[in-house]
Amino acid sequence: MVDYEIDIYNIVATALRENLPDDFSTPPEEPQRGLITGKKLSAPAMFPCVSIVESGNRTDRGTQDSANAENHAIITIEIEVYSNIEEGNKAHCRKIAKVADDSLLALNFTKSMLESVANPADPKIHRMFGRYSATIGTDGQIYIQ
Repeated sequence: MVDYEIDIYNIVATALRENLPDDFSTPPEEPQRGLITGKKLSAPAMFPCVSIVESGNRTDRGTQDSANAENHAIITIEIEVYSNIEEGNKAHCRKIAKVADDSLLALNFTKSMLESVANPADPKIHRMFGRYSATIGTDGQIYIQ
């Protein structure tokens, strides 16, 4: 199995912490700010929140060899961004999503969608959802799909 989920997660999470320190970087003496997770969430425990999850990993059959060895996989990464600030939660989500989006595009992922999603459970919380895909070789090389 071609498995680079943790590597991709770490790259995107690092970009979020470095580019948005007021949202995600926490000095040791202060309470935690923001949440970046590798799990899907139905209700985040803190805000802002970013979920970065590999939702698909399938063999690129065109690159299998005669022994059926997997040489490349088509990977799908999904991000979800949540903000609950009272004024400007949509803009806040978009600012956070842009950092994740830029990180994934720089890795050669192709964006298939990035949009606001209705949050009927709590309309005060703005939510954005994005889906990205790329072909990754067993050597970790990421190819634009």
